[in-house]
Amino acid sequence: MFGEKLNKYNEEDFVQFRVALESGKLSPKRLIITLVGGILGQLLLALCLFIVADPQMFPGYFKDEILIVVYFFTSILIIFSIVFLIPFFYRKNQRMQYIISSVNILNILSVMPLFCSLFFLVRNRDLSLMVYLVIAVSLIVFGMGLYWLVLCGLRKKIQYGGYRNDVAGKRNGMAVRHDNADLSQIPSIIFGGAGFAMIVGSLGLVGDTLVMIIMLLLYLTGIYLFAQARLIMYCKRRFRSFNFSEEGHLYPWGSGDRLENKNRVEQN
Repeated sequence: MFGEKLNKYNEEDFVQFRVALESGKLSPKRLIITLVGGILGQLLLALCLFIVADPQMFPGYFKDEILIVVYFFTSILIIFSIVFLIPFFYRKNQRMQYIISSVNILNILSVMPLFCSLFFLVRNRDLSLMVYLVIAVSLIVFGMGLYWLVLCGLRKKIQYGGYRNDVAGKRNGMAVRHDNADLSQIPSIIFGGAGFAMIVGSLGLVGDTLVMIIMLLLYLTGIYLFAQARLIMYCKRRFRSFNFSEEGHLYPWGSGDRLENKNRVEQN
C-alpha cells in the first residue's frame, strides 16, 4: 500500500536517498559488515535476553513462548544473513540483502529490547497477567503507529519535493544523509547501545528502571531507522540507479524505472 502511493512520483523525487549509495556506505560489500555485525549482535543479545527473562526463577508471563518465537525469528534471520554473505546470492538480489540487513537492525534495536524491557518490568513489579499483556500490546501498537507516522511524514515531504536535488530538496538532504549514514554504521552502534544496556542489566550493574528506559528508547529508534530503510527498499525495487553492477559500481542516474517499463509493456 505504501509503495503504491509512491508510484506516481518520479526518480528525481528520491534523489536525496541515493546519497548513501553514491558514497558506497550501502554497497553490497559494505552491507556484508552489517550482516556479520548483525549475526554476532543477535547471538549475543539472544543470550542476554534469556538471562534477563530467567524463566526458571521468574516463570509465567508467556516467557517461554516469547523466547521460542524470538529465537525462531532470529535463527531465520541469521540463516538468511549467512546466505547473503555469499557473492552469488547478494549479486542476484541486492534488495533482499538490504532488507535482511535492515530487519537484522530492527531485531537488534527494537524486537529484543522491547521484550527485554518487559522482562525487566515483571522482575521488579508484581503485575497481573492482564496488566502485563495490556502494556505489551500498547507498546507494540505504539511502535506500529510510530512506523506509519514516519512513513507518512516521508511521503508528505516527497509530495512537496522535499527530497529533490534542488533548493527545496537540499533542506532535507543533510537529514537523509545522516539517517542513511546511521544505518550503515549500525554494527558499532548496536554493540555500544543495546549490547551494553542488556549486559549490564542482566548482571545487575545498574538499576533495572534505567535499563528499561534505554531499551524503550532503542525500540523507538530502531523503528524510526527501519521506516527510513523502507523507502530505500522501494527505490531499490523500482529504480535501477539504486543498485550496483556486478563490478560494484552504482548504475547511472536514469538507467531504468521498472514501473515505467511495466506500463509500456501493458500499453503495447
